[in-house]
Amino acid sequence: MAKLVEVTLPVEEISAACRRDKDRKTGTIKNVHKWFAPMPTPAWRALLFATLVDDPGDEAGREKLKELIKRLVPADGGPPDDDTLTEAKAFIAEATGGNPPTVFDPFCGGGSTLIEAQRLGLPAAGSDLNPVPVLITRTLTELLPQVAGRPALVGDPSQLKGMGGGPLDGFLADCRHYAERVSAEVWDKVGHLYPSPPGGGTIVAWLWARTVVCPNPACQAIAPLVSSFWLSKKKGALTWIEPTDLRPGRPVGFTVKSGGGGPQLLGSKLGRGGTFRCVVCKEVIPETHVKAEGKAGRLGAQLMAVAIDGAAGRRYLAPSPAMMPIEVERPRDAPDVGLSPDTRAFWTTLYGDHTFADVFTSRQLLTLGAFADTVASVPEWVRADGGDTRYSEAVTTVLGLCVSKLATTNSKQARWYLGGTSGSTRVQAAFSRHALPMVWDFVELNPFSEKAANWLGMVDAMGNGLRRIPTGRPAKTFQADARDGGRRLGEPALIATDPPYFAQIGYADLSDYFYVWLRRALRAVHPDLFVTVATPKADELIAAPYRHGGSMAKATEYFIDGFTETFSSLSRAMAPDLPMLIVYAHRQDESDDAGSMSSTAWDAMLSAIIAAKLRVVGTWPIHATTSNRQIGQGTNSLASYMVLVCRPQVTGAKPVDRQGFVAALHAELPRAIRKLQEGDLKTIDLGPAAIGPGMEVFSRYSRVIDTTGSAMTVKAALDLISQVTAEVLDEFVGDLDNETRWAMGWFREHGFDPGAFDDAQKVFVATNSSLEGVKRAGIATDAKGKVRLLRRDELPAGWTPQADRHLTVWEVTQHLVRTLDQESEAAAAELLAGCGQWAEAARDLAQWLAATSLSTGRSAEAQAQDLLVTSWSQLVKLAEQRRPAEQPTQGTFDDVGTVDG
Repeated sequence: MAKLVEVTLPVEEISAACRRDKDRKTGTIKNVHKWFAPMPTPAWRALLFATLVDDPGDEAGREKLKELIKRLVPADGGPPDDDTLTEAKAFIAEATGGNPPTVFDPFCGGGSTLIEAQRLGLPAAGSDLNPVPVLITRTLTELLPQVAGRPALVGDPSQLKGMGGGPLDGFLADCRHYAERVSAEVWDKVGHLYPSPPGGGTIVAWLWARTVVCPNPACQAIAPLVSSFWLSKKKGALTWIEPTDLRPGRPVGFTVKSGGGGPQLLGSKLGRGGTFRCVVCKEVIPETHVKAEGKAGRLGAQLMAVAIDGAAGRRYLAPSPAMMPIEVERPRDAPDVGLSPDTRAFWTTLYGDHTFADVFTSRQLLTLGAFADTVASVPEWVRADGGDTRYSEAVTTVLGLCVSKLATTNSKQARWYLGGTSGSTRVQAAFSRHALPMVWDFVELNPFSEKAANWLGMVDAMGNGLRRIPTGRPAKTFQADARDGGRRLGEPALIATDPPYFAQIGYADLSDYFYVWLRRALRAVHPDLFVTVATPKADELIAAPYRHGGSMAKATEYFIDGFTETFSSLSRAMAPDLPMLIVYAHRQDESDDAGSMSSTAWDAMLSAIIAAKLRVVGTWPIHATTSNRQIGQGTNSLASYMVLVCRPQVTGAKPVDRQGFVAALHAELPRAIRKLQEGDLKTIDLGPAAIGPGMEVFSRYSRVIDTTGSAMTVKAALDLISQVTAEVLDEFVGDLDNETRWAMGWFREHGFDPGAFDDAQKVFVATNSSLEGVKRAGIATDAKGKVRLLRRDELPAGWTPQADRHLTVWEVTQHLVRTLDQESEAAAAELLAGCGQWAEAARDLAQWLAATSLSTGRSAEAQAQDLLVTSWSQLVKLAEQRRPAEQPTQGTFDDVGTVDG
């Protein structure tokens, strides 16, 4: 029997909840620890439920289940209420006969899949080759359930600062107690490295600039390399750094200024990369010089200012001997694990950094090491206070995670972040993108201050995230290669996973940043996870060219072969009546050798799925993040998630030729795409979503034979699916008035720009229309031998379809778009109520216009048309309440087009 996920989902509501989850800064599992591009928890909650419950087979039943899913994913991005969860669990129990399968994620990442399985009352298991995500997931889903409900040993739950009121109160109170003890012991070891400033208060941050000797022979100044000299842009507290003592051959001095105006020089950095302007001689310092000096070990660092908090608030002071940090030697036990040679993500290696120790100052290395070593002693403290081994492991693990979190704000990757005119300044931690870029003016924090980025602040933030975690039955977590994870699980399962995104993120390379500190703090607590000096990399399933001699082709082959083996193994571990869920990113365009755009990552993942004898039976796009680049300019971007719903290939599948495949696409895609449209799917998602039914056709055959007699590749199949999808969209708007068909043909080539009359005449002939007809319809104009479509802002105000004697679908659509954009849903619905049988045609045209605008680079127009598409269901509901008794005269579009003729 088909499952609900194979038939329908409230995609927009799920996406909206995921976006809010992404925006939440506190009280989420993101507060527990950094992981890279995790699938938001609301999406997994909805997907797991929809995969376990049967499709009712009728629209009323489906709507009931969809409404429940909407309540499972509240609009604020938080967890659902208890009544909703109880109702959802009852449906799951009914669908599974009271014996639900284990949910298994072989790429467990930050643990969101298992957490949502536990929230729904399901048994859960997870694995990963990388020990860092295994540790995070183990903490959240295995350790916490075992300590939930226990009373505090020594801590005081009343001191939880608003975090109380749950089954983890006693545990979190103990974590806070032992964190304070850790802080006191570390202060005894390194507190002298954090002196107090003259005049009282606490230095919360030292702001540094990297320096290089100016290459100008007449200058040779020690030039600061600074992105911004601003310290605060807060209204009424404008503060900045001003370079002083600008003399050749010497270091630059700095003073702090405040009040009106701002820095005379916003920064010495010029554009992207490592090119700067010397603040002394004003000559350009080329990037080649900065790189060469860095690799020779001659980049320096100079203190520019300090930030001090006191009774009177925040103040900034210029450097003075009393504020300079005490110089310390680099510790002998610094983490000398090598940085990755992948310079797309590890930019610091281009400027002389070789190991993770180079990413930290000597003071930071000494302090983080002291925290890690002290946390390693916590199990003895807990047991001495009467705690058992499991409890001591849980407390120590949470504090160990806090040490590695502290490393994100206490390294040379931390920046001074300006909150704007109304916001306060703060520190931007490492990994604002999935990379280690070169940070030129970095901030060194005081981990003993009273700010949130300090040690105890990390512990409090951790607790705020942990108290939102469901504490049901403990999960099973283990370290394993995904190729072998299903076998090690040892039981049929619902496979639901968010695997690595091709070549976009070097998970293992980046997670060594955390691993070196976690291993130092937790090696004795989790000996199975910290056997090696660094995270395993050789078997990591990503397409990293640098691991394959720089060849993307070999990296892609490795990726496909690895995932073919993985999915083949996982298919044998699938519960027989359930599909497999595979989440992937769909906006990963790359240019091939011929210059055309293809999606190598999509091709690779789908090739592996097909090779593993799985068929794709559905795809659902989830918009949960932005299109910010993950590695940097010039690389792919992760814009949204695509859920692939897969089942084993049907036994005895037959081959088919290319013609038969195309015929099947034409037979099945129109119905599937219309179904997707009915869900108010965004136009940008239609193409990727159509991959589901398209690949379902492709994967039902043992192979598709192309015109050369060879088996058709996945890339060729995707090209055909895209082509047929475009043809289907054209067919949906085929039965239109002649003037609208002319406008469509003109828009495809010219948009709203003018074009030659001769070009317009060709389209007039093809659509049996005329210049006089489109002018009389009020959709186009001409002047000086040029023709153009009227823009929406040129259309008459106060227009109604009832009063238009030459009505066209083009007008209806454009007026609806303008009204929705400039007025309100209510006004657009009132207009829609009078459109009669032209309403659905207007929706189809808006879908076509959005798709055409996307393909021709008119993103603003695509967004405007897409708003009408995604608002359609709500507009129809509102229109039904306003629909006038008199409808426009029924008839064909050709009839309408000749009313006044």
